[in-house]
Amino acid sequence: MPSLIIALALVFVKPAAAYETGGIMFYRLPKACQCFPANPLSKVYLSEKRTMFGEKKIFTCEFTCLGPNREVSQLMGTQEDSYLFWDNGDHFVCRGYVMKFQHTPYAKDRLGYLKIGGIKPFPAAGSKIPELEVWATGAGCR
Repeated sequence: MPSLIIALALVFVKPAAAYETGGIMFYRLPKACQCFPANPLSKVYLSEKRTMFGEKKIFTCEFTCLGPNREVSQLMGTQEDSYLFWDNGDHFVCRGYVMKFQHTPYAKDRLGYLKIGGIKPFPAAGSKIPELEVWATGAGCR
């Protein structure tokens, strides 16, 4: 019954759901034992290492996770990402955000830019984000 109430709330109270995620809508609704990024402004870089061929960064993001009984938990998760030679825009993005290319037809000096297009929830277990994996084990999501 609680999961039905949360599902209905996420479907019918879209402005509230968008507010809780920083104004970004879901591609699909989160299920039990899944997490999604809570706020696009929560990302904090902990370290950066640049080389001649690429870059490596460690950063934290705030996540909202739903337990097996749909209880809500707010967690900070640490991610590590890197690229060699070329960053196509999907690096250094909090897990769960889907990037979308936005054309700028009136700006002749550039083709466009990437923006957050939506949120895809992901399973906490196996996410390669240590804090979320520990939470998933403790919550019984394995």
